[in-house]
Amino acid sequence: MKRLHECEKMLVALELAGWLNEANLALQAVVQCYGLLAPLIFYKIPSVAVVQVRERAGGVGGGD
Repeated sequence: MKRLHECEKMLVALELAGWLNEANLALQAVVQCYGLLAPLIFYKIPSVAVVQVRERAGGVGGGD
């Protein structure tokens, strides 16, 4: 749960970086968030929150 809480902070930073048009800060927030979620993803721990975070953070670098 602590990892998800820290990831929530990174998502706030991601949103703020979007408002400020700071691509480097947005990328840093996404990388840190995935770093926090990596063990949960690797061990396939089922969590709706993890899926929601991945969807939200995954939309940052979209090219379409």
